[in-house]
Amino acid sequence: MLEMDRLERQLVNLPLLQDPSSYIPDTMDLTEDAVAREYWLFCFEEALEGVVKRAIASQPDLPQTRERAEKFSQKYRHKLQTLRHQPFAYGSLTVRSLLDTREHCLNEFNFPDPYSKIKQRENDMALKYFQKAVKSLESLSWEQRQFALVKGLLAGNVFDWGAKAISDVLETNAGFGFEEAKRKLQERPWLVDSYNQWLERLKGPPHKCALFFVDNSGIDIILGVFPFVRELLCRGTEVSSFYEHSFVLRSHLHCKCALSLTS
Repeated sequence: MLEMDRLERQLVNLPLLQDPSSYIPDTMDLTEDAVAREYWLFCFEEALEGVVKRAIASQPDLPQTRERAEKFSQKYRHKLQTLRHQPFAYGSLTVRSLLDTREHCLNEFNFPDPYSKIKQRENDMALKYFQKAVKSLESLSWEQRQFALVKGLLAGNVFDWGAKAISDVLETNAGFGFEEAKRKLQERPWLVDSYNQWLERLKGPPHKCALFFVDNSGIDIILGVFPFVRELLCRGTEVSSFYEHSFVLRSHLHCKCALSLTS
């Protein structure tokens, strides 16, 4: 059962959706795109060994950890193999459904969060660096700071332990940090690049409110999202956020809760 399934209060559609009835929170239908389907099934299968390893590491003192992890691996791998031959086997097939299925399988074998120790380690490291990062941003001119804040948001996505290529880098290079991630970003123009419009909008009055959809902990939120939120708060914008899952970081930054902006 997912976190949202256990909420006691009634859920409503995001008011900013133009047409909630037709909104589908996925970018592609993997039942229709065979090339994309094979690509994503391969990615999830390749990442499976790493997920198993981190699941075991997250519960060093609990009984039968290795046995449960192996059963999880077998069940999820079987589902991936089934989807190769029967894309409609479990209903709709999207990247989101593959993630949800993996989470269900992890929960079935009592691994609610295989990344918990990694998250805590990342949080501790990022919080130590946070004040230094803020001071560095404050030393920049206004326009330089806006660009640095946006680069920070993009760089935060580098720290994705669910992506095999990235987790390999993070595991083999313990010193890989936020500044290195920013240096690895491609130069503008980005694939989706509306930075110039964003900068012009910032020269006007502050937004009334900002809603961020963010991960629940880690370098990306502390060093990427928090400085960006801090800038908006300083402009007088009310900021709220929706955290993924339940491992929520408690920070000294006082803001309500996270990507849509209302003028």
